[in-house]
Amino acid sequence: MKRIRENGGFVDAPDDGRTDLKPARDKAQTAPVLMFIHENGRKQKGVVEGYSKPVEVGWQGAPFYWPVLVTPANLDKTLFALDVKEKNKAVTISLDDLLQDIDREDVFFGTYSGDLLGHFGPEGTVYEDGEWKRETRRIKKTTASRYIFMTNGEPDTIEEFEKDDRYRGVYSRNEGEFPFILKPWKYMLLRNGRNTTSDIMLLELTDPEEWEVVERPGYNSKGDLVDSYNPYDIPEDKLPVLAYVTDTQVDKNLNKTTYRDPHLTLWQVEYKIKSVKGFKPGFRVSDDWTFADDEEDED
Repeated sequence: MKRIRENGGFVDAPDDGRTDLKPARDKAQTAPVLMFIHENGRKQKGVVEGYSKPVEVGWQGAPFYWPVLVTPANLDKTLFALDVKEKNKAVTISLDDLLQDIDREDVFFGTYSGDLLGHFGPEGTVYEDGEWKRETRRIKKTTASRYIFMTNGEPDTIEEFEKDDRYRGVYSRNEGEFPFILKPWKYMLLRNGRNTTSDIMLLELTDPEEWEVVERPGYNSKGDLVDSYNPYDIPEDKLPVLAYVTDTQVDKNLNKTTYRDPHLTLWQVEYKIKSVKGFKPGFRVSDDWTFADDEEDED
């Protein structure tokens, strides 16, 4: 396996979906599976986009092992947080009270940037048809398995869409239509941070038939596909490229023609919220709170 792909990106997945990952997942039901994949590590020259001459796309001429960890399928989900601001106090947060009598396979676990209470309302809030709140998620290659069904690393497509010359992976457009199958989540559990003070909210989703999938593509100055969501105002030329949309073709007379792939886009799922099922405020420390080790230090 090469170290650098033809587009300049680094190879980061040594496991094959059929020969490695599938049997590992079949075994990883109640216990994790750790795979060690041997790489010969030989040096190799190759063509990389942006370079006029072949470059080193291989390794350093020495073998090594790739470790790949597959987590168990039957694993109770818990949140573990380390709040470095509070003397590195580690806290394990149980979700049993929020997810009581709910199958965790029906729950989407995600993060939310903002005030959960301020946006979705307090526990017990119910939204009527036509007044539903929305939570949007973009389907990118790195996160697609959370929103659509995947098989061996490739998205499952609807029956009407055959993987012909229009197929571009998760960024495919099928004659202007969304070609994939959404996972039918019933609930969404969101957390608005990564430390012990973060709030957690459980939302009930409407039926998937009520959800909407829209196009939200963005393009850089070269015309390549990038994420249109840019809250930190990263310069356009610094945004990571999701897919290369444009290409230059040269005919026999050396005339150049810029070709734009019409089948590439970035999809966004708009989940509709039915109700706020539960809310768990984050761990709060009052001004007069003292930790046990603080008292020992003072002594």
